Amino acid sequence: MRRHHAVVDDFSIGAPPDRAPDIVHVHWPEAFMWDGRTPVQRMKGARWTLQALRTLHRRGSRVVWTCHNEKPHDLHGADMLTWTVFERMFQAQLSGAIFMTEASRQHMLHRSPLLRRLPTTVIPHGHYQDWYGSPVGQVTARQRLGLPADRYIYLFFGRIRPYKNIDALTTLIGPTVAADESAHIVIAGKPATPALETSLAALAEMPNITLRLGFVPDEEVRDLMCASDAVVLPYPVFNSGVALLAASYGRPFVTPDTAPVRETAGLLGAGNAHLFDGPLTPHTLAEARARFQGRDSGPDLTAFSWDRIGRATMDFMEAAMGRRTTTPEHTSKQD
Repeated sequence: MRRHHAVVDDFSIGAPPDRAPDIVHVHWPEAFMWDGRTPVQRMKGARWTLQALRTLHRRGSRVVWTCHNEKPHDLHGADMLTWTVFERMFQAQLSGAIFMTEASRQHMLHRSPLLRRLPTTVIPHGHYQDWYGSPVGQVTARQRLGLPADRYIYLFFGRIRPYKNIDALTTLIGPTVAADESAHIVIAGKPATPALETSLAALAEMPNITLRLGFVPDEEVRDLMCASDAVVLPYPVFNSGVALLAASYGRPFVTPDTAPVRETAGLLGAGNAHLFDGPLTPHTLAEARARFQGRDSGPDLTAFSWDRIGRATMDFMEAAMGRRTTTPEHTSKQD
């Protein structure tokens, strides 16, 4: 955005600026309410967020939302009710919405009448090329991490939360290794709960598995990606930063087949993703391995260029402020 002459500042609902910005660009609206430790505190956070947005709206700011998820993950009980009310009132404050795939846009417009009244566009998630450093050779990465040099490594990477279906992967370890002794599974990330950490730690003595439980330092992210042969996301995704992270380091990924991820995989090019229906099984991983070994080339990241994304976002913001006569549509497909 700054490359396209926008003035960009970090924004806090708790400390709004003295001068109302032209655009308030919100990515995860639930972040402001999820700081609360109890349902009541989170309800208060939701109310405070809405009040702050209304104040900014009255002062002339336009609010634009980039929709990353259909809804926050791991919602239960009172939090689900709070989100349902908050989502409707939040969407009423919007002047525009950005979606990362056409499939996610159509899905959200179908379920939310409030979004149908807005100008919307499609701008994909950006890549992570060089974000964590330039790629290194697989042999070098495995040496740094102490991983076996002669195994086919499936990597699970990222914050380990209940919705990510980690059990589906861990229960496959024994059968997968029995079917293919060269298979090795690496699980890297910080468990969200003590119970998850305990259940995963119990796997430490199993053969053909490496656990790196805890926060992953930036300098290890690149090495984990480069050390792997494939990245496994055993959970349905609406949009996935991990999938783009894998592709950014030339690694294919395995994940359930959903319309948004199918669209993303199409932009990356054939052979860079294996999408499956039904449960994750050893056969799924074997199919993915066979598919990936026949890849002709790495992923095409053209559509995920930050320069293109910045330009498309600027165009949409200017349209939201009424400075352009047309609202760009399907921005991800424009040059």
